[in-house]
Amino acid sequence: MPPRIGNSQSVVDSTGRTVQEILELHEDEISALASLASVDEDALRERVLRRGIEIRSAITLDRADRLLGWAYVRPAARSVFTALAEVAAEIVDAGIIPSHAACRALDLGALYDVHLLLTRPLRRPTAVVAAIPDSERKPYIDGDWLAGLTDAADRLSRQVDGWQVIGESTLVRQLERQLPEERRFQALSLDDDDRIPFLRSHVTAQDLQQTHPRFNGALLVRGTYRPIESEQEWLALNPSAATDARFSADGDDPLGWNLEGAPAVRSVWWRSGFTHWDASSAHDEVGEGWLVLATTDAVARLRDVFPEASLAWSVTRTWRPREEGEISDTRSGILPI
Repeated sequence: MPPRIGNSQSVVDSTGRTVQEILELHEDEISALASLASVDEDALRERVLRRGIEIRSAITLDRADRLLGWAYVRPAARSVFTALAEVAAEIVDAGIIPSHAACRALDLGALYDVHLLLTRPLRRPTAVVAAIPDSERKPYIDGDWLAGLTDAADRLSRQVDGWQVIGESTLVRQLERQLPEERRFQALSLDDDDRIPFLRSHVTAQDLQQTHPRFNGALLVRGTYRPIESEQEWLALNPSAATDARFSADGDDPLGWNLEGAPAVRSVWWRSGFTHWDASSAHDEVGEGWLVLATTDAVARLRDVFPEASLAWSVTRTWRPREEGEISDTRSGILPI
């Protein structure tokens, strides 16, 4: 790897160093492309780096890029993605490797998901409760935000309109200077672990039913855009688990599954405000998340097919008291399905 551009005394190299930090996250892709094209890996990396810096320098408005207000990628990351695609295109145009091989090597995928654009989030369900009741919110937290984890399990979503929650990914944030937030996860799991694996970045929600990801633990999967400064993701039942449970794909909902012709499993995307809003309204709470819901019959089928399955959960609280910087703590546990 070439030495990092600039040093702590450099004024002009901050842009280059930021681009290089992003590029370092793509070492595997650079190596794969260099191997396929039989080119020098260091030279390829340097070419992408220089082009990325040029692109980043041309972006004069230094703020996160938001797509219709619901997904965003920082300028340095956008610059690296574009540079990777341009350099790959140069190799393809030279007739060295075919385009599909270059896309696979760099894991290039869409920066938006058509299904999510068409679906749009719902209002926050009443089952997704606030981290702090409205009546208890103050302009400044004078106690211990982490103490609220004592009853964390009580704030997990359990049922929505008669459907049982078998998966949850929730972020709620108070718009207050100390930036208190709470993240909740629930996962239908075979190994008592609430971690839900990400699919590779080019699998969109629209493509999910055509894939059959393996599952070693979680019976759910989540997708995201390139995981750099983006909280946008979707959450769904793993198609392999759905197949084992003899569910049929819903023709109108790429994240939905039916049982004997009736809706059985659905993914619900909700949003309340925007999590990137400035912390200037202490009495307001914003949030966004996904719930995976199953009917009583679907839960019974999943229990029969996966008798060892349970709901693994975790709740994490984070805040930034002035004296201590960012601190966080987590509570976790297991619930039966």
